[in-house]
Amino acid sequence: MRGLPGGMLVWLALAGCASEHPHAAVAPPDDQQAIALIEVRCTVCHPADRIYGSVGSAEDWSALVHRMAYHHKAKLIAHLSDQEASQIAAWLGANQKLDRTGVHIGFQPTGRPL
Repeated sequence: MRGLPGGMLVWLALAGCASEHPHAAVAPPDDQQAIALIEVRCTVCHPADRIYGSVGSAEDWSALVHRMAYHHKAKLIAHLSDQEASQIAAWLGANQKLDRTGVHIGFQPTGRPL
């Protein structure tokens, strides 16, 4: 890293973020398919009422689902694929919006136990 100007480091970081991620936006699946995915994959670790009792923006849901997949090992524990993670995040983002009543997910801890 020595010898690279600070601006170059920022540019490299941004260029890396601009590349296509495995969790690129997808269209949400239909309700029946989404609920089946949630019941099979997400409820391995979480009760369904916790999921359906939460609300967030599409960005919140995408960050949360992919954090669960990659940092909390859902890919290993629940056998969650990248495609399924993207579909679940898209459906939750479209259906569990902030205009509903529920616990707001996001960067601030909710105070709920996992």
